[in-house]
Amino acid sequence: MTRGVKIALIALIVVIIVAAIMFLIWAFLTKPEAIFPPAPEPVTTEEPTGLPTTGVGTGGVVTELEPEEIEPVIEISSTEEIERQRVKNTSVLFTERFGSFSNQGDYQNIKDVMPLMTSSMQDWAEGQIGEGAADGEPYYGVSTKVISTNIKSFDLATGRAEVNLDAQRHETRTGEEARTYYQTLNLVLIKVGSEWLIDFAKWQ
Repeated sequence: MTRGVKIALIALIVVIIVAAIMFLIWAFLTKPEAIFPPAPEPVTTEEPTGLPTTGVGTGGVVTELEPEEIEPVIEISSTEEIERQRVKNTSVLFTERFGSFSNQGDYQNIKDVMPLMTSSMQDWAEGQIGEGAADGEPYYGVSTKVISTNIKSFDLATGRAEVNLDAQRHETRTGEEARTYYQTLNLVLIKVGSEWLIDFAKWQ
């Protein structure tokens, strides 16, 4: 091999080596993207704290939460219905106490219902109170129980109501057989302030 050929081979080898070094440097500096892209970050479905939750994840399927038991809606009575009920309650209380008495009770039945009367009705009631039973007088007493109530008229604007109450009355008298009979008490009530008071009472 001649000297010229040797020099040519050596020059070729040097060129190849230099080219290889430059390729390696280029490959290192320009690293290609990975064949397989990185796995995506997991997506969280957790809702912000404080916000209502509409469901829970179950195997990738959203299952709606069970609705809470709904309490029954209770209708609120109107003002007139409330006042009508108060008229009934006062009428029943008055009738049963006013209609239950004995000749030995010292008119306690009237005294008990005085707070349920208007001032004019109290004046009338005071006139009904007399002396107690005379010593030795046979016992006589009546007990009264309301069995039905009928509001004949009711006017909240004027504060006036009229009520009929059917009552069962049981009469006891010394030496006689007890008897049961029925009577109706007619009442007129007037609203004084926030209270319904008896302004008129008459047995029918």
